[in-house]
This record gives sequence, C-alpha cells and structure tokens, in this order.
Amino acid sequence: MSDVTAEREDDSDRTVSASPRPFVSASESPGPPRRPLAEPRPPSRVWSKPYVLLCTAVFLCYTSQYLMLSVLPLYVLDLGASVVVAGLALSAFSVTSFSMRPIVGFLTDTKGRLNVLTAGTVILGITGFAVSVPMLPVIFLSNLVRGLGWAGINTASYTVLLKVAPIHRRSEASSYYSVATSSAVSLAPVVALSMVAPPISNYLGVFLLTGLAGFAATGVMGWLRSASPDLARVDESAKDLRLNLASIIDRRVLVATLLLFSMTVTYPATSSFIPVYARTLGIKNSGAYFAVGGVVTIIASLLLGRSFNKGSRGVWLVLGYVLCALGIVGIMVSGDLLSLTLAGVIGVLGQVVLNPILLAVAIDRADPVRPGSGMATFSLAYQMGNGVGAPIIGFLIQTAGYPGMFVAAILALVAGMVGTVVNWRSLGSPMRAPAQGELA
Repeated sequence: MSDVTAEREDDSDRTVSASPRPFVSASESPGPPRRPLAEPRPPSRVWSKPYVLLCTAVFLCYTSQYLMLSVLPLYVLDLGASVVVAGLALSAFSVTSFSMRPIVGFLTDTKGRLNVLTAGTVILGITGFAVSVPMLPVIFLSNLVRGLGWAGINTASYTVLLKVAPIHRRSEASSYYSVATSSAVSLAPVVALSMVAPPISNYLGVFLLTGLAGFAATGVMGWLRSASPDLARVDESAKDLRLNLASIIDRRVLVATLLLFSMTVTYPATSSFIPVYARTLGIKNSGAYFAVGGVVTIIASLLLGRSFNKGSRGVWLVLGYVLCALGIVGIMVSGDLLSLTLAGVIGVLGQVVLNPILLAVAIDRADPVRPGSGMATFSLAYQMGNGVGAPIIGFLIQTAGYPGMFVAAILALVAGMVGTVVNWRSLGSPMRAPAQGELA
C-alpha cells in the first residue's frame, strides 16, 4: 500500500496533498530582503538531537510526576488525614490540569512552546520540594499549581514533537516518544514505594527526587533551546490571536480527541480497579499485572514503531481497539494471576497501537497556526478518561457488578471502532518522505 496520502476533509478543514508542506510558521518564512532567512528543511530521521533531548526531558517530567503520585495518598494518610482527604489532594492536581489546559494551549501558541514547556518543568521542581512540607494546606496548594505545570508539559511537548518528528514518520516517532513516558510510569513508582516502605518511610527523599527530576528537565530544556533555536520562535500570525473559544479549542482535532477518549475512558477498568477486582478472584497481590504490562509497553513500542509508518491508520486503529476489547474479555474470564496478567498484556498491546497512531492523526490535523491549541484539545482526552471514567466505572461496579462494568468498557471501545470507520478517509496514511531538494 502506498505511503502517499491524499487526505480530504470538509471544506472547513485543510487538505493535505500527496506532496505535503510541513507546518512552517510566519516567523520561519523568508525574512527581509537584506537578510533572507532560509526555510529550514524538515527533519529526515527520527533520532535527531532535538528529538532525543525532548524525550529525555519528558522522561524526567514523568519520573517527577509518578514519583509523587505513587506515594502522595500514603503521605497524606500518614499525616493523620482520612482517605477522603487523600483523594481530594489528588483531585486538586486534576482540577487545574484539566481546566487550564485549553488556556495553556493558547499560551503555547502565543508565548512559545519552549517557554511553556520550560515553565512546566520549573513548576514540577518547585512543587516537588514544596510537598515535603508536612502541612495539608501546602500540599493542596502545591498540587493545584503542579496541575498547571503538568498541563503545560503535556501540551507544549506535543507541539515540540510536531516540529522535530519527520512528517512521514510521525506515528513511529510518537511510538518511541511513548517509551519515554511509559518507562517513567513503570519505574518511578517502584523506586518511590521502596523508599517509603516500613520501617524507612523516607517521604522526604522521594520528594527531593521529585523536585530534582523536575529541575533536571529544566536543564535539558536549556540544552534543547541552544541546540535548536528555531523551536523557540513564535509564529507571527499566532501573536495576533485573541483568547476566545475559537483560539483555545481546535475543532480539527476533535475526531482524534473523541477516538482517544473512547479508549482512555476504559483506563480505570484496566488499571485503578484491577487490584480490587483481583481480590474478588482471590489474588492478594496483583503487582505482576502492572509490572509485566509496563515492560511489554516499552518493548512493543520500540519493536512496532517503524511498522506504524506503513499502511492505513484506520486499519491500525481498528486493530488497537480489537486488542483492547479482547484484553477486557480476557480479564472478565480470568481466574488466577497468570490469566489476568496475560489478558492485561493483550490490552496493553492495543494501547501501544492506539496512542501513537491517534497522536499522529492529531498532529496532522492540527491547525498549523495554533498547534498548541490543537495539542491541548487532544490531550484533554487523557484527563477526561480518568475524570469521567472512574466515577462511571465505580457506579457500574456497584449497580451492575464487574461483568456489567467490563461490558460497558467494551462498548466504549466498539464506539471507537465505529468512529474510526465513519472517519476513515480523514484519518489518512503516513505521509511520504520529501524528495531530495524538495521542501515538504
């Protein structure tokens, strides 16, 4: 199948030709006559220096975040608070991370992607240290501010990825990018929980590492800025944007956002509620489910990344949804830790496919003048998945039992498959590489 795509959308959407042009901002177009500015060639390989630095910074950011998340409820409980207070401490982070994300996207477009990303890393560093103060008001305030920094990191990092990834290998670059996040998500909790295990309970050490990881990411951002100064530019056309609904929500990305949401809304069923479900099966420790899933995510992302450059994205998406659904079916019929873990692996493989493909679709469809708003719109699906999915799934468990909850999760994935088929033509295929001497 040809890698060339002629992506057709509605008249209100842009059309990508078989010889696509990259997102070239007004500030990157040729300059005044006396000092012409050459239009930069798009990157031709994935593992460029800016890409490696971006992945390193993102790994450090996710390490900082998941060091804290894995011990924060225990920390609040050990301070004498209740489980409800611990839950509120976590929700304080989500409030700002979700509600401020569209505005952060606007700031990314108008103030510069590297500025927003750097500010996010600084916030992670400061709040990481601040949470070590054993006072609940300080913990709540720190988490509120931290959510703002997290919104900046996720939104701005996607817009940097948009610039440094080759246009014909965006799915592959997105897959390798996910390794930076998933490896931190898998490793950081292991480190943090081992540090606070009795009789040590070294929360201070965990929070110091949390802050240091954030500031280490700040240092990497400085390196990235010096290695690729073009990334720090703000598009001239974006400077004229005004803060309104049209400038903070990119409707071109809504298809990818909704398709992603159909997967993320099932996350609580296959993650947060698994330890509780495992106890109903007589499994006291379901740690292997998460550990094996994390390892498989990393390995599969590395092995499959290049394959994502080929074929129709619609085919990949349907495959991803099918694997996720089969994983949930496997969880439903599991009777021991081995079968539960194997079912989890199948579901993880589906997520390995869906995440990078949908990110590549969002990058392709985003408005080139305001990619920050596009990426903010897309990343909302992650917050919505947990924020909406968790209470719904909890309600379903209480009213319909675990079988009813799992069936509802499968129906959400089926909705994603239907949405993929309906929007098949606009999802496209990976773009071809620019010819020698051609500006893509």
